Amino acid sequence: MNFLSANIRGAGDFSKAEHIRNLKKKNKLGFIAIQETQVSNSLNLQVSDFWDNTVFDYESIEASGRSGGLLSIWDPGLFVKKSTKKQLWDDLLVLMGSFSGPWIFLGDFNCVRIPTERKNSKYNKQEAEDFNMFINTAGLVEYTMLGCAFTYVTDDGIKFSKIDRVLVCQSFLSLWPSAKLWGLARFKSDHRPLILLCSDVFFGKAPFRFFNSWLKEEGLADVVRKAYEGVTNSEPPDKLLAAKLKAVKVALKPWGEKLKKRDNLLLRELQKKVEVLDLKAESATLTEQELSDRDSWLKTINELDENRMDDLKKRAKVKWAVDGDENTSFFHGVINGHRKNNRINGLEFDGVWVSQPEDLKKSIKMYYESIFTEQMYDRPKFINNGFKVLSLDQSAMLVKRFSKEEIKDTVWNCGGDKTPGLDGLTFSSMEEVGHGCAKYGSNIGLSQRISNNGI
Repeated sequence: MNFLSANIRGAGDFSKAEHIRNLKKKNKLGFIAIQETQVSNSLNLQVSDFWDNTVFDYESIEASGRSGGLLSIWDPGLFVKKSTKKQLWDDLLVLMGSFSGPWIFLGDFNCVRIPTERKNSKYNKQEAEDFNMFINTAGLVEYTMLGCAFTYVTDDGIKFSKIDRVLVCQSFLSLWPSAKLWGLARFKSDHRPLILLCSDVFFGKAPFRFFNSWLKEEGLADVVRKAYEGVTNSEPPDKLLAAKLKAVKVALKPWGEKLKKRDNLLLRELQKKVEVLDLKAESATLTEQELSDRDSWLKTINELDENRMDDLKKRAKVKWAVDGDENTSFFHGVINGHRKNNRINGLEFDGVWVSQPEDLKKSIKMYYESIFTEQMYDRPKFINNGFKVLSLDQSAMLVKRFSKEEIKDTVWNCGGDKTPGLDGLTFSSMEEVGHGCAKYGSNIGLSQRISNNGI
């Protein structure tokens, strides 16, 4: 189900209704929220002009003179109106508490949350604090708006504000964590229409993540060792390590999925068995064996649940000590919040907004190729204009092993005043002298000590 919010500044212009209708058809909208209809008599409002020839339901609020006016249109097959309440939005908390299920608030709130949401216009701190208090108390969140930073601009094009927005509750966010909120181009209005696309767009498989619960599995070490030792090519050390780590990741992915399916199946089976015994206990006394089995099954269920909580903790990237409890709904909310904020729904390339997964991947690839592509195709060649070079004999001498005579002459020529404080250092053979020269340098200056050792 996709949503649209639009401030049209008067519903009398048929072209505005046609524009909304085209947006509804193009984006398969299920709910349209229109502000500033400026219609004081709802009988004069041609609601069907904003929809199409399909079935719809609607609710409207008449304007006060030429100011205000709200119109909500929806597909009754997707959205059911339980009742209509016309209250100040200060009472929305009471309204939310009166009905269960996901909530979404969208439209022109005529209020900003932070100073950067206004440009060249006055920021009311107290008004923003009251608005933020309502949002926090109601447990509402908003999707990151794509395509623009402001939704309203004055006719002279000087003042900008973000006063149109879409707020949803945590349960709505859990259902559609990857939804996208777009700010569309203005059409005969000073407000941008906002469209919330809840249709899931597949950008590829999720990145690999290692979970702490895997460390409790006995087969983990064998899987890692087998994959790591299975790569034995003769690549340089850095590439070899990268290849080994990639092999481990490839091996752990199906192993982790198989482990998850096993735990989920086992959890359902044990919960069903415990439920059967609980129902039996209502009408008969359980045997000692049944009580023992029930305790064993509950212990296993708790262990599986602890593993699941560890994984949630890993994905949420917060600690139990921070929030003070183990509320899984809280951690699911944090996880969905991460997905909402970290997800790249689209990027702008050369003034064109790209959002389709395949086009987006292609554009990103081309962008980085343009950065790292070699621009100089005909590079200058090195020319040797008579540089001095070593002869073959000189080159061979550089890598030739030191002889015993060379080592002895070097040590004997050091002199007795150049010892670097190595008292007590002794050598028993010429080989040890060579090692000492290599380790401490050729100026050891221990000729007296060496001669005392008979070398």
